[in-house]
Amino acid sequence: MMDNVNHPKHYLVGGIEAIDIIASRLTKEEFIGYLKGSKLKYDLRYPFKGRPEEDLAKSEWYKDKLIEVMKDEEAINPPEITAQLQRMEMVDD
Repeated sequence: MMDNVNHPKHYLVGGIEAIDIIASRLTKEEFIGYLKGSKLKYDLRYPFKGRPEEDLAKSEWYKDKLIEVMKDEEAINPPEITAQLQRMEMVDD
């Protein structure tokens, strides 16, 4: 079964989730803003899309990620993700 909320395959780039690549390119403050905006997007659109439960679950995912990032600096750029991105030459030096 495909998981369109937690680990959507269409957001994988070289085995890394797009959210991790985005986090590697932003400051903590910028990434927090990105997460807030993404959560708001799903909150606003869920009544108008074909799968409201999925959009509400995505909103919840962004809320949980926001809490994780606010509690733990390493949640933004886990060392293993940073190392993999460096191997793929996708991280700014």
